[in-house]
Amino acid sequence: MEAQPAPRIRALVVDDSALARRMVSQALSSQPDMEVVALAETGMVALEKVARLAPDVVVLDLEMPGMDGFETLRRLKKSNPQLPVLIFSSRTKRGAGATVDALLAGADDYALKPGSTSDSGSWAASQVELTAKLRAIALRAKHSAQSKVGNPAPNAERPSLTPRTSVTAVAIGTSIGGPEALAVILPRLRKSLPVPVFVVQHMPEGFTSALARRLSEKSQIRVVEAQNGQAVEPGCVFLAPGDFHLQVSNQHRRVALLLDKGPLENGCRPSVDPLFRSAARVYGSGLLAIVLTGMGSDGLAGCSKVDELGGQIWIQDQESAVVWGMAGAIARAGLARRTVALAALANTLEVALQHGLPSVQPRSMGSQD
Repeated sequence: MEAQPAPRIRALVVDDSALARRMVSQALSSQPDMEVVALAETGMVALEKVARLAPDVVVLDLEMPGMDGFETLRRLKKSNPQLPVLIFSSRTKRGAGATVDALLAGADDYALKPGSTSDSGSWAASQVELTAKLRAIALRAKHSAQSKVGNPAPNAERPSLTPRTSVTAVAIGTSIGGPEALAVILPRLRKSLPVPVFVVQHMPEGFTSALARRLSEKSQIRVVEAQNGQAVEPGCVFLAPGDFHLQVSNQHRRVALLLDKGPLENGCRPSVDPLFRSAARVYGSGLLAIVLTGMGSDGLAGCSKVDELGGQIWIQDQESAVVWGMAGAIARAGLARRTVALAALANTLEVALQHGLPSVQPRSMGSQD
């Protein structure tokens, strides 16, 4: 008996532009595992079609007359909290800020509209991004319901009498689902945070500055978009700017940030690997690297260097991740010292900063825990 093919991903496309609806519909319909079940030109029509057709995923424009994308998103997440929503976003500065706000309001991911619909190369790139991200969030929702973020779970490690290593820096890598994850973790960290935090979030130029502003407004600690040559200081979160790799370096008896436009790594710039490699060289056993939700395996090579130089690695658990690609790659490589639910990460991190981490030898020296 032949195996039945997997059901196709059923998408609802919401955009007030007839051209955009047609282009997105053609892009999705060209994929063997996708189909467009309906189109909607307004938020009200979208809500009605979601209720009637129960799509697997919604592709949503933000700028629409009447009920805009934000109100549509709010109502969708209230009535269908498990329904994945992908924002189809403008590349403009205004579009960047709106997209970040939508991600922090519960949208699962975004894809960038082409700069010009007449530019076939630009549209082809947008189509690849759109279909890949839509597939990732839709399949995630199909196979496992996302955990809801509530109060921190009592998952923090209690100090013990075993030898402990002080954490002197934290480096975080994330992609799909990262803005919302960061908005859960960073606002729960105390103002007197004793170490610097470095973050790579896969985002294009312009979007990271908006994300840094929004996260800083929500947090007690400062969140800034990193600048080349900037001195590293404790109690501050340094976010890699879009289209630049972020590294840290010892310079003249101080630690400073380095930005560069080196080759893409894992198809990304910024990439998690350059940050983790450089931070491992500077902080050694004092580095705690954390890999959150995200598609692909960016951060895997960097985590190998962290481990080699004595640092430790945590990953977000599969249940609370939008996509368990990056963290899953670390788990499969056997590099994760700890797996933590998103709701517990801030509390667990605060305990580690206060009491240190259990001392371990680098795995490359033959010690396993």
